[in-house]
Amino acid sequence: MNSNEMQKVISHIFRDIEVDMKEEFDKNFERQAFFSEAWARRKSPFRKGGATLIDTTRLRQSIKTR
Repeated sequence: MNSNEMQKVISHIFRDIEVDMKEEFDKNFERQAFFSEAWARRKSPFRKGGATLIDTTRLRQSIKTR
């Protein structure tokens, strides 16, 4: 395998990792946990109930990969 082919393989591997990690971080919002560690529940008397860290979905949508 020449250097150019190796670079393409490495690039594909990193892209796969990038996609997998983006999906995992998005799933954190669904399970309301950082992987297996649950997020602390809200304590605000003004914002009871609802999903933790999800009001407008802007934080969830702000997760970018590069």
